[in-house]
Amino acid sequence: MQQRVRKFPNFTAALAVAYEEEASGVAYWEALAEQHEGRRREALELLVRLHLLTVAALEPLVTKHQCSEIGRAHV
Repeated sequence: MQQRVRKFPNFTAALAVAYEEEASGVAYWEALAEQHEGRRREALELLVRLHLLTVAALEPLVTKHQCSEIGRAHV
């Protein structure tokens, strides 16, 4: 799959999109994990934890830059 570069008008817009994508990742991987058992579920739960850690790491920046409103135009 070819990647394309996304451009944002400013840092706050890019941060808002990054935060939304990580938060959405939590829900996505949780839903998949619920459909599996055993090692597959454990692997998917690790992805949930990864996204939760990333969301937690981004939260201070989101608060500092007051970008709780998500820039959906850039998703």
